[in-house]
Amino acid sequence: MPTPGKERQAGYRFWHPQLNVTFAWRSDYHLVVRACAMRQITPRDVLIRWARNVVANETAGVPPIPDQSLANPQAHRRE
Repeated sequence: MPTPGKERQAGYRFWHPQLNVTFAWRSDYHLVVRACAMRQITPRDVLIRWARNVVANETAGVPPIPDQSLANPQAHRRE
């Protein structure tokens, strides 16, 4: 008896989760697209580098740097 498609995809989805990033402002999205094009990298590469850096700093005992842009989101809004 064949495996239904829904069950067949469950293993793949576990090991390859879909990552969606939601931006508060359209300008933030365009900024990311432009920066990635300028550096010729993908958003995936940026996310992986960031995650590796966070894990390395956490294991080294370095406190995280707070993101000042989150304190006042209206300050950087440009649409």
